Amino acid sequence: MTLTLEQKKARKEGIGGSDSAALFDKCKYRSETDVYYDKIAPVKEDEKPTKQQERGHKLEPLLLQRYQQTTGLEVMTYKDQLPFKHPKYSRAIASLDGYIPSLEMVLEFKSHTVFLQK
Repeated sequence: MTLTLEQKKARKEGIGGSDSAALFDKCKYRSETDVYYDKIAPVKEDEKPTKQQERGHKLEPLLLQRYQQTTGLEVMTYKDQLPFKHPKYSRAIASLDGYIPSLEMVLEFKSHTVFLQK
């Protein structure tokens, strides 16, 4: 799934989970400066996802299906929606991979290759 222009713009209006990791120096791929420049840079309509992002988008439906089969839990997805905003702190945003209503729990998928392992 590729993000829509509207979704790309909405992500620039707040700080999400991946941004937070960089801001707290917990991400070796992005820095605080990277987050800053990402937020102030104009949205590029024709920007293509990275290979890693593309792989993650393609694997996510398969991971979701496997998770549901394995656990028997119903998962709601929000991929076509804008990021959620915190009701009190509007700059705190989240793009959910899934939500498990019966557990009132957010579901997040991550995928990587063996080349990223230490």
